Amino acid sequence: MTRTRIPPWVAERVKAFLQLPQTPVSLHQMTQFGHQPSPLLILRGTQFMREELAVRIAHRVAELENLPHELSSMPSVVRVSDWYSQSLQDLAEFPAPEEYDIPPLLLDNRREKIEELLNAPTPVDSPYLRSTISRSGPHLGNHGFLRGIFGTGAAPHPPTVQSTPAEVVKKAHNLDITSANSLGVTTKASVKGRYYNPLPPEVNLSDIPPQVTEYNAAFLKCVETIKRRHDPVVSTIAYGVLELKEHWRRTSSPLINPQFPRLLPAAVQSFLDRFYMSRIGIRMLIGQHIALSQASMSHSSNPEDHVGIICTRTSIREVASHAIEDARSICRDYFGLYTPPTVDLVMPKGKSDVEFMYIPSHLHHMLFELLKNSLRATVERFGPDAEDEWPVVKVIVAEGERDITVKVQDEGGGIPRSGMPLVWTYMYTTASTPMLEEDYNRNDFNAPLAGFGYGLPLSRLYARYFGGDLKLICMEGYGTDAYLHLSRLADSPEPLP
Repeated sequence: MTRTRIPPWVAERVKAFLQLPQTPVSLHQMTQFGHQPSPLLILRGTQFMREELAVRIAHRVAELENLPHELSSMPSVVRVSDWYSQSLQDLAEFPAPEEYDIPPLLLDNRREKIEELLNAPTPVDSPYLRSTISRSGPHLGNHGFLRGIFGTGAAPHPPTVQSTPAEVVKKAHNLDITSANSLGVTTKASVKGRYYNPLPPEVNLSDIPPQVTEYNAAFLKCVETIKRRHDPVVSTIAYGVLELKEHWRRTSSPLINPQFPRLLPAAVQSFLDRFYMSRIGIRMLIGQHIALSQASMSHSSNPEDHVGIICTRTSIREVASHAIEDARSICRDYFGLYTPPTVDLVMPKGKSDVEFMYIPSHLHHMLFELLKNSLRATVERFGPDAEDEWPVVKVIVAEGERDITVKVQDEGGGIPRSGMPLVWTYMYTTASTPMLEEDYNRNDFNAPLAGFGYGLPLSRLYARYFGGDLKLICMEGYGTDAYLHLSRLADSPEPLP
């Protein structure tokens, strides 16, 4: 498969991005930043996003090019790697706010602080670094090294040699960390920036230059393009894993587990956890920025209980009711039932609902996956014709000072104790694997009843993304209790890989 070719000047920026830290944010920070979206506020968000997305995507480009067990060479993984490389190039080519003649007073000075660190005197001599800096030097512009990372959107001298993302990343990974630190980055934490720096008091919020709105609109279009490009990433990586396993089968690879043929090596499992956790974070940032930008540009406010895609009063009853309806509907279609098993929603004693700050789509996704498993197990244990014998599936909600716990309880027969460690592994499932259609799963929240073994691992990542967790307790021969723990404090930073 032909790889995307990127210009050398972008390749150099990839190496620079890999030396910058990722900045984790929390739900509280996001709501604090976006509760009153305005063009000037979105400008600050655009500055953060332009840098943060580039750093996060560069880390994923690096990993995709260096995966274990030949996974990087699978056609579908190559396709995903090219998408990430193209998105990184889009961000690298996106103009700096100074090029829109935006007054410096309105800009976040975090870039200058990072630039000062990166441009510190080089205490360790390194021929490799000298050549890197000399190659980057002619187009650094007035903003030093960080300006060189992003540039002006065009290379000053048209390159005659192109580099693939693989070549870029291999060079970056060969860069000794001591040499990297000689650029002035003593530790990754030393350049960690805040999610939001408030506007200085001397800024007149009622006097907004038109170029601010133009710049925000241009970046909004850029991230919307990136979001659409990455929509099918989950299913495409799933294709890549299937391609790898087929390659192992053809070559009689010793990596195939004879007892559990669908089980993947630990190194691949670990990669999938890191990659999908990173994807959740990237799409969270993009989704929040798009929602706030659209609210700012339309001069309309978010609903009273929403800050972007975050709901400050997420209703457990409402989200769970929708998840129950959706899960019962797909169970009905999957098994051809007239009436699927009943699901009871039990709230804390004396309360009709529980509300907390969360992303409703994340909560729906996790509950939907758990309910799908419970309904399938119930029907398969008792049979599709035993409508009068199906036990009720229960969704029980409990709340504490720090956590909210949702238990999904079924009598679907449970899982053998020896199989419990396997439920968190990708591609391991007790259901038959359906065919992946070419346009299947254009987003993360569209899946068949069962078959790919991604439901529980991904749901646990979504739970852990903002400080929660997902655990299972099974009684073989009886049923399963799934405990979804959710942090209600909204102060847990992202667990970035």
